[in-house]
Amino acid sequence: MNRPALLIWNGPATGPLPVSSFIHICGLMDSMYFQSTKHPWPSLLFVLTLLLGYEMAMWYEAQQGVTALRSGLDAWLGSYCQQMGWTAEYLPSVFLALICLGWAVIRWDRSPPESLGTLFGMFLESLLFALALWGLGMILTAQWNQLGIPIATRSMKAIALMGSGVFEEVLFRLLGFGLMLWLLKLVSAERSAMILAVVLSAGIFAGAHHLGPYGEAWQWQIFGFRFLAGGCFALIFYYRGLGIAVGTHSAYNFFIGLMN
Repeated sequence: MNRPALLIWNGPATGPLPVSSFIHICGLMDSMYFQSTKHPWPSLLFVLTLLLGYEMAMWYEAQQGVTALRSGLDAWLGSYCQQMGWTAEYLPSVFLALICLGWAVIRWDRSPPESLGTLFGMFLESLLFALALWGLGMILTAQWNQLGIPIATRSMKAIALMGSGVFEEVLFRLLGFGLMLWLLKLVSAERSAMILAVVLSAGIFAGAHHLGPYGEAWQWQIFGFRFLAGGCFALIFYYRGLGIAVGTHSAYNFFIGLMN
């Protein structure tokens, strides 16, 4: 007897939808999906969507009479803009969007794949990577309260940390890792350059969290986990593209903010 397909949804017109069909609709079984995620077009749309959602959440908090909480690079860039006399709090996000747009224009080497399935697949893949990293973190450390800047409520903290994930991926992976990889490939083979760039960028990423006015007290356990996470994000960026790296980091930070 044939085993019945696992059912996700019973549609009145089309009948049962097997898991394989559902995944195919999401884009994950498309033969071009794994290449499409590394193209600038889906990554740009994905990152801009996250940035827009983040800024809308900040705007909503401000409309409710609550001081919008920004963390990490967003807070640092925002304070620098204030010193320059630029008072709009959304300016760091605008700068970040322009960086991503410039990268997309430079890397526009073929026709962009236009598929909502690709974007939804990137969303699902980001969640899977984020949950895997969260599980790894649960094994290695339980000190979640030391992984972010202390701020008021869970939802506000989660949104602020989500935005911080977007900023950190663009700086440490797109710019930092990308530049290191390009320079190292001038003097070594691709694979050797990639491994060294992963290690160096992960170390800089972990160490940066202990520097500046928002820096944390040094702890080897926290530095070690961030070094491991930075390496994971760099590998995701290298093999899966900017969009999924940003989505993974943002989703992971969002989970941590909600659970703290």
